[in-house]
Amino acid sequence: MDDKIIATFCLCDDLLKAMHHQEDRQCQMNDAEVMTTACIASLCFRGNQESARHAPTTRLHFSHVE
Repeated sequence: MDDKIIATFCLCDDLLKAMHHQEDRQCQMNDAEVMTTACIASLCFRGNQESARHAPTTRLHFSHVE
């Protein structure tokens, strides 16, 4: 699952950079992390965002997320 999270994050991050996307200065979680959590939720947790957000492997990669 770690490989899926890392690959998804890199893909989302590269996509946002290619689109010249600007992050909000006030954000606590960048947009690539939000997109990654949504994708992992749909792939591994039957769309349950809360389960994906609190999964041990997700928390390792996004440790600043509560």
